[in-house]
Amino acid sequence: MNELELLEKHKNLVKIIVRGFKNSGINEQDLFQEGLIALFKATQTFDPGEKVKFETYASRVIKNRLIDLVRREKESTGMLSDQATTGATIEDQWGIIEKSAVIKQILDKGCTQIEKAIFNSYARGMSYDEISKIFDISKKKVDNTIQKVRNKIRGSI
Repeated sequence: MNELELLEKHKNLVKIIVRGFKNSGINEQDLFQEGLIALFKATQTFDPGEKVKFETYASRVIKNRLIDLVRREKESTGMLSDQATTGATIEDQWGIIEKSAVIKQILDKGCTQIEKAIFNSYARGMSYDEISKIFDISKKKVDNTIQKVRNKIRGSI
């Protein structure tokens, strides 16, 4: 798969990761652009011989770039505390992102195929309305399914 195909295939990954940085005080479009730059960098530096999936590698590259962006922004505005300079505060704040592998395992083991499909559609940024049309179910059923999966995740983490 060439770089352009990898970029196109994984741009939703950038959107998902950017959601975790919503409260950073940085414009979401700026975060998305930085994430795409990081994704491009990941396509150029990825080594398939390292026995790690591209998505896992790209996620780390994207998260690191966005964390650096948040740090730079806070340093430039004078809002970065001494504790955050060490990385502890920011890493703790974004630590939930690290649970994505655990969440995937929970989905694989504890959810039906339809639950996984609906939850994954939601995680990719689709609205309840879009999901209900794709799966030919009511928006209430979409909401109930997403809440059910969230409860399974909360109960397992």
